Amino acid sequence: MNEVDHSWLSDEGLSPRERQDVYRLDSELNSIRPQYDGLIFVLGNYDRGRREKRITDFREQAHEWGRADLAAVRMDQFLENVEDHLGGHCKFKVIADHADAIVPIIEDDEGGVTWEQAIIREYEKYQNKTFMMKRSYPGTHLHENYSWMQTTSLFSTLDENDRLYEWSSVLEFKVMIDNVLADIVATIED
Repeated sequence: MNEVDHSWLSDEGLSPRERQDVYRLDSELNSIRPQYDGLIFVLGNYDRGRREKRITDFREQAHEWGRADLAAVRMDQFLENVEDHLGGHCKFKVIADHADAIVPIIEDDEGGVTWEQAIIREYEKYQNKTFMMKRSYPGTHLHENYSWMQTTSLFSTLDENDRLYEWSSVLEFKVMIDNVLADIVATIED
């Protein structure tokens, strides 16, 4: 099981209400954690249509995967029944601290995950558990679909550590999910 480290909290200057939301989120995650071999934090663009479908496909395949009992969670499924005052930045970090793996599913730099990628790049502890699924577009330059921050920093870091998984079709994406899950489980078991 992953040890939770919220050392960044002291730098956030959280209000008492925000701290209470952190504790509630911790409680939600602590109630899920013992039920599974691994907790995967899945990120992506939540707009309706093809992009949200990728997140759903990943979650379903992770939940049905036969080699380990995995939970794949999204940020929007926590603290959803109350008016939470915890900003997305902190909410992301709390969930990422609990997760064994972070899986951003990206297709471009439009919305969705660019802000979270900056946090992953900033904190080595998040980089070390990130397994990025990146759509490639044959015949185009990387900068046509992805930002400078992604292409010069995060992509190369993850690629150097064999945690950048590229796909260009829906069929490749579904096959790649199995590869990502296998690598996550191998990391958890180490």
